[in-house]
Amino acid sequence: MLRWRELELIVDAVERILELHPRPANEWGELIARAVVLAEDPRYRRHAGIDAREGLRNAWRRVRRRDTRVRPSIEQRLVRMVRWPREGVLSSEASEVLLALGLARQVSKPDCLWAYLSIADFGWNAAGIQRAAARLDIDLEQLGFGDAAMLAAMLRFPMPRYPDARYGYRLKARTLQIVAMLEKPPR
Repeated sequence: MLRWRELELIVDAVERILELHPRPANEWGELIARAVVLAEDPRYRRHAGIDAREGLRNAWRRVRRRDTRVRPSIEQRLVRMVRWPREGVLSSEASEVLLALGLARQVSKPDCLWAYLSIADFGWNAAGIQRAAARLDIDLEQLGFGDAAMLAAMLRFPMPRYPDARYGYRLKARTLQIVAMLEKPPR
């Protein structure tokens, strides 16, 4: 059962994150947001906290045991990151869905996305977009498609402490996929 107090605590945590890391008013914030949405939650602007189509696809994959990858929405990822220790897996996922729906009703989509990017795990010693960019010597004010795509790819492939050739290959392949998506005009 969803505890409404927990939703209030999550909304408060997101508001505190946004106070500590205000959304940038310049173009680099829009570029990284577009790259992350294309890479992680392509239907982000069309759903209200959860992507029902993707949720059904994830459930079908689990039933068939073909693929256990789950692609939660940005709001679900944010809830998972600011939430306290998880209970049982199934009850936890169900409550995450409900909390994500509640969060989407109380916090705007751009704010949810920016709060997620502000605390997301980009790898070793790189929690949050600013730290990840600093670790990679990326100037966010001069952000291009390649750098934005690489940062977005790091959400799926967080940088290990000692990156090896296999990690570099996987990150580069994902970065090139995201660059191709970014080069297409937005719909």
